[in-house]
Amino acid sequence: MIQELIFQGVFHTRTPVRLEFTEPYVQLKIPSSIDPEQIKLVLTTMLYPEHLSDEERQEVAFGQDIKIAVVFDALQRSWRILRREDDDSLRLQVRENTGYRDIASGAEVSKLLQDKLKFPPFGVFSALNLWRFDRELPSAPGKQSSLKQLDDRTRTIILKYKEALEFEALE
Repeated sequence: MIQELIFQGVFHTRTPVRLEFTEPYVQLKIPSSIDPEQIKLVLTTMLYPEHLSDEERQEVAFGQDIKIAVVFDALQRSWRILRREDDDSLRLQVRENTGYRDIASGAEVSKLLQDKLKFPPFGVFSALNLWRFDRELPSAPGKQSSLKQLDDRTRTIILKYKEALEFEALE
């Protein structure tokens, strides 16, 4: 579960923005200059960077003053993902008694998140987290978007969610 998201230098934020995800939460208060899609983009940048479109990469233009961190719990431990200016600066760390220790970096982070920490596939993450999955499925750069490309579990969850949206609209 995500505990905290901290970012600075993206979306014209000069000072750090700290979003704490307390349990249970009904809503998350974000600064008026930030919208939920931007929070989604920051999380996607950290957790699923291979699924960013070229347009999204430009929107989160990384520079020297960019700082992003996501703190989360998994496997009964506290973890942190850090990022600064580019993909190579990405670090996955685990909390120990004296602070955080690096576990993986760069492209290794996504693989470790999915394989060892059991993060959900990108489609499930997109459908069920902080925003609604009312639009077409985002695809990896250079690939066409299609529900048929997803594994059965992810596709079923998304289709059930879309069906629930239709019922909600009828009510």
